[in-house]
Amino acid sequence: MSDEIKRVPENAPDWTIPTDLGGVPTAPGVKGPGKGGPSRRTVLAGAAWTVPVIALAVATPLAAASTSELTLTFVNGPYSAVACGPLDDITIHAAQGGAPAAGALVTVTLPAGITWSDGTTGPRVMTADASGNVVLTGLKAPNQNGDFALVAQSGTATATTVVTSVGADRGVISTFGGSFLPSLPAGVLIEEMETNTTSSGVYTIIRGSDGNAYVSSLANGASTWSAWSKSVSSLAGSITNVAISNQGLTNVLASDTQISLFGAGTTSTPLPGGATIQELESYTAAGPVAVAVVLGSDGRAYSNRFVSGAWSGWAPTALAGATHIAVSETGNGAVVSSSNRVAPVGGGAASPVLPGGATIQDVTTNVNASGVYGVAVTGSNGQAYTASYNSTTGTWTNWTAATSSLSGSIQHIAQSKSTGTNVFLGSSNRVSLFGAGPTTPPLPNGATIVDMEGTTVGGVPSIAVLGSDGRAYNSSFQNGAWTAWTASRTGQSNLEFISRSETGAVTLVAGNPLC
Repeated sequence: MSDEIKRVPENAPDWTIPTDLGGVPTAPGVKGPGKGGPSRRTVLAGAAWTVPVIALAVATPLAAASTSELTLTFVNGPYSAVACGPLDDITIHAAQGGAPAAGALVTVTLPAGITWSDGTTGPRVMTADASGNVVLTGLKAPNQNGDFALVAQSGTATATTVVTSVGADRGVISTFGGSFLPSLPAGVLIEEMETNTTSSGVYTIIRGSDGNAYVSSLANGASTWSAWSKSVSSLAGSITNVAISNQGLTNVLASDTQISLFGAGTTSTPLPGGATIQELESYTAAGPVAVAVVLGSDGRAYSNRFVSGAWSGWAPTALAGATHIAVSETGNGAVVSSSNRVAPVGGGAASPVLPGGATIQDVTTNVNASGVYGVAVTGSNGQAYTASYNSTTGTWTNWTAATSSLSGSIQHIAQSKSTGTNVFLGSSNRVSLFGAGPTTPPLPNGATIVDMEGTTVGGVPSIAVLGSDGRAYNSSFQNGAWTAWTASRTGQSNLEFISRSETGAVTLVAGNPLC
C-alpha cells in the first residue's frame, strides 16, 4: 500500500457521533449501542400497604453495535416465597438479534423490604454471562404478604414479572415499649383489636380472620401475657365485630345480626327489619350492666342491655340517617351522629346542625359524673367542633369551632381515655389540643397519621398515633410543649392497629415481625 495520504472522496459517507449514543460513532443506517448508563427508573410508591417495585435497569456494552434491539425476558418464573424467607434464583435473559447479549450490565435496585442475602439493600451492578443471563441469587422476601412487581428495562425494552410473598403473620402484638403477646393460632390474622385495663390487669380482645374472637390478659404483677382464649358463644356464623366495655370488663361479640358475650350464653334477638350490624361499641352501666351499642345498615343506632343473664331487646334511637356511633371514654353513655347532628343513644334531643353546611366525619364523647356529654366532631370543611348535652335538662349547647395552631385541615379527633377532658386534634402529620397552643413536631420520615388515641395520665395529655409508615409513635404535652415523637419498640413493622386502654396506661400495637 502506498504511504501517501489518501484523499477522502466528496461522496464518501459522513461519519458522525450521534449525541444520543454516548459518543460512539456510527455509520449511516447502522444503529449503535444504547447509552452506557441505566435509563431513568420509576419506583412505585404510596401508602404502607401498596405494591413496591424492584427496578432492573440494563445497559448494553458500548462496543457491541447491532442492527437489532436488545430484548429482556424473565425466564424461570413464577416467583414466590414465604414472607421473610429466601427467594429462588431469578434469571433475566438478555438477547440481541436472537443471540445472547453477553456482557450486558444490569443495575438492580431493591425496594424497602426486599434484601440481598447479606441483609443489605443498596443497588448492585451485575454482568450478563456468556449465555446472556443475569441471575439474582439470595434475595429475601419482605415481611408482608402481597405481589411485588419486578421490572427490567433497557431503552425501550421492558420485561415485567411478579414476586408473591405469602404467609406473613399479621398477628404480632406488643405493648408500645414492652413485651410481646403470645402468638395467635397458625394462620390467624388480626382484623380488629381493643384493649382495657381493670383493677386486676390488662385485657385485649381481637377478631381473627378465622371468624373467631380471642382474649389475652396481663395480670397485675405478672411479666407475661396469658395464652389466647378462643371465644365461646351461641352466635351462628362468623364473628364480624368485637367490643370491650370501658369502665369494666365485658367482651361483646357480634355476628351479622345478633350479639352475645364472649363466654357461652344467650344471644340477642336479630336487629329489627333485617338490618345488619355495621359497627359495635360497648360500655358498662351501673349494676354493673353491659350495654351494647350498634350501628345498623338501616341508618339507625340501637342499644341492648344484658340484665339477669339475658339481653333486654333492641332500643332504637330516633335520629335517622346514622353514620357514626361512639361510647364515652370515661363515663356511661353513647352518642350517634347523622350527617350533621348528634344525639344521645337511648333517647334525648338531637344537637343543633353543624355550622356552615359541614357534614360530620367522626365523633367522640365523654360523659361526666353529672351526666353531661362532651361531644367533639370533625367536619367535612376541615374544622373540628365541640358541644355538650345535659341529660338532666335535655338541652344542647351550640357548636364551638376549634381553636388550634394546626395548619391545614383537621382530619383526626380523639378524647382522653381515663381522667381529663382534653380533646386532641390531628392534621395530616401533627397533633394539638383543642384550644390554642403548640403542635407536636411532624411525624418522622414524612409519615402521615392513620389513627390516633389520646389520654391524660397524672394531668399530662398524651397521644399515640399509627403512622402511614407502619410504625406507632407517642408524644406528651409537658411544661407547655410537646415532646419529640417516640417510636414503638423495634421488632415490629407494618403496624395496622393501635389500641389504648380506657385508663390510658397501656397502648397495644399489632403488625408484622421484622425479618
